[in-house]
Amino acid sequence: MIDDFIKQTVSFLERTNTRIHTPETRTVTYEGNTTSLLMSDSEVVYVNTANISDNVHLGIMLFFSILDAKVDLLYPELDGKSFRQRHKRLPKTNDDELILSQLFRILKLLRNASVHSKNSIIIKNNEITCSYINKKTKFQLIITKLGLELIYSLILEFVKPSMSTSLYWESIRRTYYDDIKANITLFVDDLGDNNLLDISNEIRLKRSVRYRITNSTFKIEKGYLLIERPYGLNENEKECLSCDYEVTYGEKAYLIPSEALDINNKIDVAHLYLWQV
Repeated sequence: MIDDFIKQTVSFLERTNTRIHTPETRTVTYEGNTTSLLMSDSEVVYVNTANISDNVHLGIMLFFSILDAKVDLLYPELDGKSFRQRHKRLPKTNDDELILSQLFRILKLLRNASVHSKNSIIIKNNEITCSYINKKTKFQLIITKLGLELIYSLILEFVKPSMSTSLYWESIRRTYYDDIKANITLFVDDLGDNNLLDISNEIRLKRSVRYRITNSTFKIEKGYLLIERPYGLNENEKECLSCDYEVTYGEKAYLIPSEALDINNKIDVAHLYLWQV
């Protein structure tokens, strides 16, 4: 039942004008000295059959409902607990668990405001401000519209995971979370002031545009795999764009992000397993 609820709610959201930010993949094939570029998956604006983008309360409640249902699936022992107890008891032993707990924490604040204090949510100049008092605790949040869209996007990534290597998407989820925090200027709840939890310093992958090279050429030397023909990005592009190299080695397929390569475009063969697909 819970799984059906998540699928049906996600299906409904896919028929709305909700803006979801997903990495844009641009497929590249080398052809001699040139490249053939094919545009593919990009930022999603769902088919506009239901307009909910202007109803911030409805969006908050829908996304919180699927996040809360996902928590039920992952941690059935939390069924029947209050939202506060659920958040408090969510495990936080790795980055994905930390991120999930903080998404729950942020949306819990917004959901309670949407249900019990609708006038406390104000949208002005692409910024969402929320401030209300509950049981003598003042809850406050200032987040950009982009920040809320990134929260929605990351929730969908948790409930409807993309098909790729585990570490690949873990590393992209870290970037989403970093960007969400960067779009929050004030956060106060019953656990404290501006203390959204930090995650590790492990590898991050850029989430905007990724070029996927389908026929990468490489060689093995001294225990390292060397990408012989790295895709040419200029310095400005490298700020927000990156590359993934499809490699088959030892009868296994890998998707190696450029962030995992050293400055000489090499990766230790012993670390290839991290990027196996």
